[in-house]
Amino acid sequence: MTNKIYSACMIAMLTINIIMGGCSKNNNNNPQEPAKVQKYHMVVNADKAQDHPANTPRRVLGMDGTTVNASWAAGEEVTVYNVTKNTAVSGVLTAQSSGARTTLSGDLTGIIEPSDILTLKFLSPDYTGQDGTLEYISAHCDYAEASVTVASVSGGNITSTADAVFENKQAIVRFTLVDKADGSTLLNPTSFTINDGTNDIVTLADIPAATYTTNGNGVLFISIPGFADKTITLTASNESDVYVCTKENVTFANGSYYPITTKMTETIHNGALPGEFSVSPTKRVRFSRGNLQYQASTDTWRFAENQYDFIGKNNFINPQLMTRTNPPTSFSTYYWQGTELGDVIDLFAWSSDKDLSRVWGIESSSDDVSKFYGNFMDWGVNINDSWYTMSINEWDFIISERENASELIAVGTINGINGCILLPDNWQSPNNITFNSGTANENDSILYSTINNYSIEEWSIMENAGAVFLPSSGDRSLPHMYTNWSNFHGTYWSATIIDTKSAYTFSVKPNYAQIDKSWYYIGRSVRLVQDIE
Repeated sequence: MTNKIYSACMIAMLTINIIMGGCSKNNNNNPQEPAKVQKYHMVVNADKAQDHPANTPRRVLGMDGTTVNASWAAGEEVTVYNVTKNTAVSGVLTAQSSGARTTLSGDLTGIIEPSDILTLKFLSPDYTGQDGTLEYISAHCDYAEASVTVASVSGGNITSTADAVFENKQAIVRFTLVDKADGSTLLNPTSFTINDGTNDIVTLADIPAATYTTNGNGVLFISIPGFADKTITLTASNESDVYVCTKENVTFANGSYYPITTKMTETIHNGALPGEFSVSPTKRVRFSRGNLQYQASTDTWRFAENQYDFIGKNNFINPQLMTRTNPPTSFSTYYWQGTELGDVIDLFAWSSDKDLSRVWGIESSSDDVSKFYGNFMDWGVNINDSWYTMSINEWDFIISERENASELIAVGTINGINGCILLPDNWQSPNNITFNSGTANENDSILYSTINNYSIEEWSIMENAGAVFLPSSGDRSLPHMYTNWSNFHGTYWSATIIDTKSAYTFSVKPNYAQIDKSWYYIGRSVRLVQDIE
């Protein structure tokens, strides 16, 4: 009996399914039928929120006193995204007129149904190439969104339940940059960055002088993606000076305008880094911002742009281009830095003459080396009187005699470049940055158990806190007319002579650093320092 009832029920259910199946239609009104991609036409009124109460979000294109105002320009385009369907909609809506309010109209292709929520988006922002003007912000950084709900889809025409009110998704900051030393000197840097501890969220490079003519001295208009309670570092620099300001618990709300006067602390002056290093119980120095370089075509000396930059083997003598003389008599064609070496070098022999300090490559077999090297001529004279080469006692004091010396030195890599990291006397590690120091041994060598690896962004934070990097830029030699180059280590000259053929150096090896010595003719790196007055 039970089996008969079960069979009867199954027959009845199958009959119902057949009847219903025969009545189905292929359209989007059937909830069982998936919606299909179609073409639509949409018209919606758009407001830039000028008429809304103060402090509400609004798009930003211009300023009127301390109020940020905005207006549409005819032809501006808006993209559409279906939030409900989680899918993009092709096509754009175009502003039909200029002004605070406009009508957006256009043809779209996708899947859109009544009650769907659509996001309307104006412009994808680019915060990395700003020039400090509102004009640039308007053209490249203006980013706003509006959300509308579809009221109906009839005959391919879409209507919304309300107008589209666009909300700004960025903050605009009017920075006035002032030197903290006196609180009044206006700064006009050529570059400006804002770092949030991980990335440069805003970058201004090659700021034109016209920016300050338009805005007023010291004034930069910056577009910033909104954030809350972050620690940020502002860095402003020109050709010789760098100024830094770090602020904690900073909030920039989207849609807001902030006029701010920022007092910037000078950290690099005339090419000097901010860190302070004791080189004796009574004397402190700052390092140059990079290794010393010489450019032959202009006969000029300079510092490398970044601490991790070096030239090394990229410019080297081709022995086949040289004519041998012994002892050498023509440095301009034989040993002098020139076209045979390339235009720029940063490895130098130890010399007693300002001109000869460009030389590397005196033959080790020469019987008259001392004729060309005697009383040391400091490389610093090629820059200005404030720069000089440290003595070996000063190098030794930094790596082994100052307080906590072994905790302030280690091997590391910056963006894959090997070298030695020196930390200043009063080091305070930045947030989220780890530093593993070396261990001193009885021979005044520093042994490393862990290599510190930093990205360029992380190193920028370290550098602003005072860290120094000595890249392993190698060395060059020319014994017996044979050119050698090695980048397994980096060696830095001291100003201290040993005898008529050699001088002391500070040597950085793959896993340790130590005081060392070198023949005069070897091409070594030079890193200058400046006294702290």
